[in-house]
Amino acid sequence: MMKEVKDDVVLSQAQDNLKGDKVDDILKRISENKVTTIDVRDSSKKFVQHVQAYLCCREQMDKRYSEVDELQLLAKVDLVGDSNSIHQLESGEFKAECQQQAVDGSPVQNMEDLLAAAEIALPCFENVIRTFVETVRQSFTPSVEGDITVIIPRLKSSQRTVQKAQDDYSDRVPRPAISYVYDIVRGCVIFSSKDQLMAFVALLKEDPSIHVIKAKNRFQNPTLTGYRDINIQFQIEVKEEGAFRHICEVQIHHKDIKVLDEDLQSHQHYEYFRKFYAGATGSLAARLKDLQMIGAGAELEAMMLDKLLKECNDVERLKTLGILFEEYLGELDFAVKVYSKLLQVEKDARGMHTLNFFCYNRIAAVLQSQGALDDAMSLYQRALDISSYEFGENEITAGCYVGLGRVAAKQKKLDYAQNMFEKVLAILVPIYGKEHPNIAVSYTDLGRVAKNQGKLEYAKDMFEKALEIKIQTHGNEHPHVAILFADLGRVAKQQGLLGYAKDMFEKSLAIKVKAFGNTNQRLSISYADLGRLAKDQGELDYAKEMFEKGLAIEIEVYGENNPNVAISFTDLGRVAREQGHLDYAEDMFSKALSIERQIYGEESAAVAMSYTELGCVAEDRGNLDLAQEMFNKSLEIQTPIYGTKNPNIASLFVDLGRVSRDKGQFVAAKEMFEKALSIFGKAYGDESPHVASVYSHLGRLARDQGNLEHAKEIFEKVLASKLRIYEKNSPKVALTFDDLGRIAHDQGRLKDAKETYLKALETKLNGRANDSPDAASSYAKLGRVASDEGEYDVAKEMFDKAFAINSRTFGFESPVIATSCTDKGRMAEQQGNMLYAKEMYEKSLSIAAQFRGTHRLFEASTKACLAVVLSDLGSSDNADNLCAEALEVQLEELGNSHFHVATTYHKYGLVLAKKGELGKAKDAFENALSIRLEALGESHFAVANTYEGLGGVLESLEDSEGAEAAYSQALEIRRGCFGANHEFVHQTRAKFGRLQLYKENETNQCWSRISNF
Repeated sequence: MMKEVKDDVVLSQAQDNLKGDKVDDILKRISENKVTTIDVRDSSKKFVQHVQAYLCCREQMDKRYSEVDELQLLAKVDLVGDSNSIHQLESGEFKAECQQQAVDGSPVQNMEDLLAAAEIALPCFENVIRTFVETVRQSFTPSVEGDITVIIPRLKSSQRTVQKAQDDYSDRVPRPAISYVYDIVRGCVIFSSKDQLMAFVALLKEDPSIHVIKAKNRFQNPTLTGYRDINIQFQIEVKEEGAFRHICEVQIHHKDIKVLDEDLQSHQHYEYFRKFYAGATGSLAARLKDLQMIGAGAELEAMMLDKLLKECNDVERLKTLGILFEEYLGELDFAVKVYSKLLQVEKDARGMHTLNFFCYNRIAAVLQSQGALDDAMSLYQRALDISSYEFGENEITAGCYVGLGRVAAKQKKLDYAQNMFEKVLAILVPIYGKEHPNIAVSYTDLGRVAKNQGKLEYAKDMFEKALEIKIQTHGNEHPHVAILFADLGRVAKQQGLLGYAKDMFEKSLAIKVKAFGNTNQRLSISYADLGRLAKDQGELDYAKEMFEKGLAIEIEVYGENNPNVAISFTDLGRVAREQGHLDYAEDMFSKALSIERQIYGEESAAVAMSYTELGCVAEDRGNLDLAQEMFNKSLEIQTPIYGTKNPNIASLFVDLGRVSRDKGQFVAAKEMFEKALSIFGKAYGDESPHVASVYSHLGRLARDQGNLEHAKEIFEKVLASKLRIYEKNSPKVALTFDDLGRIAHDQGRLKDAKETYLKALETKLNGRANDSPDAASSYAKLGRVASDEGEYDVAKEMFDKAFAINSRTFGFESPVIATSCTDKGRMAEQQGNMLYAKEMYEKSLSIAAQFRGTHRLFEASTKACLAVVLSDLGSSDNADNLCAEALEVQLEELGNSHFHVATTYHKYGLVLAKKGELGKAKDAFENALSIRLEALGESHFAVANTYEGLGGVLESLEDSEGAEAAYSQALEIRRGCFGANHEFVHQTRAKFGRLQLYKENETNQCWSRISNF
């Protein structure tokens, strides 16, 4: 079933694309774009070096051939193979006699069949070759005989053979692909004279027992580097065991040309340029001029290109130039100019045609890579119009749907992308069947869309289907298989199956290393996957190592001014942010931004994302105004690209909401989060990771506002949703356990808080390091609970663990260390170690002062803590001022009913009581009590603390009845929170007992006075 497209924006855009105006406007802009020169950059130097070496090879090869065959008789040798009739033209299938045979005469079915037959055929083949060579030797007088060398190597390795079969013949029918490998039995003959070589070829052609399947005379049509030889694939009859036929290959060389070829190492240049020249040798001379033009110097002048575009109407030459600029030099603006010229040539000649389809597709692909997604969508749509008109719903049209789907996926128009890929599948399955490699590509595209939709099980199913086809087609160690292992790893990572994800990424990397070596650009993708996984696991040093490996490869391959390099800089910046190395992070993001500006211009999605990253750095530094500015700048760029209802826009609303929350602008924060929630819900459905994430932000906002019950309800819904989306050991699930633990702690449910924090820690440690920043966060939370329970030894152990990890990871001057210092200070204060508490609070404030903005509320609460300590140490005036400052900030940011404000009122009460200002102290405690009862309920341990503080002031004011009532309430709450035998209960009972004793003494003294009276 085709899924109905929900995105009205996409539908209206598709309708607009049917009109020609938009495409014509794009092409007009391309033609008007003034490109000055191409400076051959580091990324292109390798290409230019190959060009120059290649031209040298070509020149010397041509010269040597003229010397060994002055009359060019070898070029005139007529070779007729059966290559023109091996297809059944009506069906497109291959003839059965063109398949390799097993020893029983049936087509081979696997590598084992082929090897068994080849081992028997090899001596027969060698006998044929050596017999013909001996005949040639006897036919010539010693004066012209010269050397003849015969080389018969071992059978080609099975790994190489299977690889070649799957790469080159997987589309051939009848199958299997392995039955079309003709060179497992092979040999070469090297002659010193052209006459001997021609005589050998004549013997092969004239032997009635030999059937030539395919032949190439490269003396007539040299390779790109000018190398010349003859290659013949022929079938022999093998009679040793049964009767079967086997196809073998012989390469026939001239010694002088082969020696020169080895000296020049021309094969390297052939491999480098093979793709550039593939399938179009008709305009070779013109192409050589183009290569000579590049090889001659370090620049291509725009004037020269303009002249070429005005004068050249050679379709093949223009196509090749476009591909050269696009794929080799990376000069995309020049490439689209060439493709645009090609469009004009074809329009002048025949109007709408397949070449137009080629050009629109190529221009669309370039614009897609440049981030001009709307323009790319328009051109893919034009290509689709042409293809539908010319071909109907066939595989060419399916290619247009693929382009549209992939652009839509980048735009996060995921329903539309899914619809396109389902159309592709509907077209291709009847053509190829369900087990064809092209079907695997469609499954892969659908899997990637599903992953981004949060449909992780469906995504996994698609990738596994694709993988099954690819393994069946290519074997276990093909690069295509490596790609799918990586896709499965990314899904597993999102599901929280980090061990399985790592296994998939490592399998992918191993295949690539085996296939391409250690320095191929494909490895950088695997290093990035492993780095991102390590980052999620908190293994930040290893993550950095992986990203640096990938970056080194990319710079070597592409040079620094490349989009892939920018992505690696971004990854390194994100790790640096996690480590607290904000200067380095900013440097990495700025480098990425600089590259993206040069490649894409200012108004691109990639540039916008770098502004977002820089905004996150500013947020980490506490510069919320700058963070807000960066996020808004990103929003301004992305809104025209994606529209207002796109998930990318929703992500920015989350960023802006987070900043507003940090600023204490809770109404604005809620508005941002709710906008994001609406967009994500429509894009992905209610049961998606994105929606769960936004609800988590809303829960934290409710907690910050003091709405703890509402926050608890939200987090419980988030947890239920995440457990349906992710595996139970996912780090995403651990985050929600943390959130629920924080609520339980704030509500005074210390046992529940401890249990929930332990669940979070257990989840974080599942298959991951126990010294990661995530683990440190859990240790700190467990320490706070232990401290509030009076378990100071446990609290110290937890705080010390957190501090050790965080200081090692982030350094000693980071915000997280400030938090650790405050935690240690509170514990020391509770233990009565006021000097150490003072040292810790002051250290915390010193660090926080470096990060103005984000930590304003944190500073306020720490100042209130320091005030109590200073008061106990005799600095009452300083303590009074600090409390007043803290209260002013909190009332401004949080309002007068927030439980954090209550905490500061409580501390202010302690400071005022110490100063002897008992009336003001009583007011402060009563304010704290009123807020805490409303926000936290009657059974919270913090409420007990305030009752006890108030009781102390009332006792000093000689209000025994009031003091007794306050102590009684504190005692009852603490018994409920901690049990009858807890130290806190004993402390309150002691104060209550002291008051009772005082009242009893007062009563006795009163009776004594009455008696005396």
